[in-house]
Amino acid sequence: MFPLDKESKDVISPVIKKFDFATARDQASAEALSIELGYDDAFLGISDEISRYSKSLRRNIPDVMICIQSDLSKQECIDKTISLVREKIIKFNEQGMVVGYVEALPHSDHYAYEKLSDLINKENWFSAKECIRYGLPVKKGQLWYSTRFHHHLVAASAGAKGVAISYKPGYYDIKHKSLLNLGTGWNYFTPYSSDTEIGLPMVNLNFEDIAKKISKSKQAEAFEIYNFQKTTVNNSSQLNTAVSI
Repeated sequence: MFPLDKESKDVISPVIKKFDFATARDQASAEALSIELGYDDAFLGISDEISRYSKSLRRNIPDVMICIQSDLSKQECIDKTISLVREKIIKFNEQGMVVGYVEALPHSDHYAYEKLSDLINKENWFSAKECIRYGLPVKKGQLWYSTRFHHHLVAASAGAKGVAISYKPGYYDIKHKSLLNLGTGWNYFTPYSSDTEIGLPMVNLNFEDIAKKISKSKQAEAFEIYNFQKTTVNNSSQLNTAVSI
C-alpha cells in the first residue's frame, strides 16, 4: 500500500473492519490498519508460476534480466539507476552472458530499455503482454536487477539471484524489505542513497523452500476462506451479498 497519512487512515480503517478477513503483506501496513501480517497473494500459486514460461517453450530464458521503471521516482534517481545498471550490463556482455529486459508496466518500463537497448538484443525484450500470458521468464541461478516488487518475489522463489532496486521512500523500501525479511537474500540498492555503485545479485539458497512453505500456508488460508463461504451461503441473496463484498 502507499504510505497512509492520517486522513487516508481515517477513511480506510473503518472500511477494512467491515471485511470478514484481511491481512497485509508488510508490517507497516498491518500496524497502521491494526490487521494481521500475512503474505502477498502471488505466493498462492508460486510453484506453478516459476515454471510457467519455461514450459511454454517459446524461447531461451536469458542469463540476466533487467527491469527499471520510470514512475514513482525522481528523474535524477531513475537516470542514476540506469547508469549504474548499464555498467553491469557491459560487464555481463563481455562475459558472454545473455541479457534480457522485462516489461511489467507498458510505457513506464520502456524508458530505461530505450536507454539500454544498444546493449540488449531486441530479441531479448519480454513484453508485459507476453509475461502475463506465458509467465515471467525466470530460472534458477539467473541474475536480476529490478525495481518491481513481484519480480523480486517470483524470481527469488525460482532460485534467481538479484538486486532489489528501491524507489519512492516509504513505499518501495517497505515492499522490498518485506521480502528481504522473509529471507530472499537479495541485495538491496536505492538511488536515493549516496552510493555510487550497485552491488552484485545475491540470493538465499534456502528461499526456494521458504517460498514453498509460504505457498502452502496461503493455500490453506484460501481454502479456509472458500470453505467458509461454501458452508454458510445457503441462498442466492446471501451469495449476491458475499460476492458484492
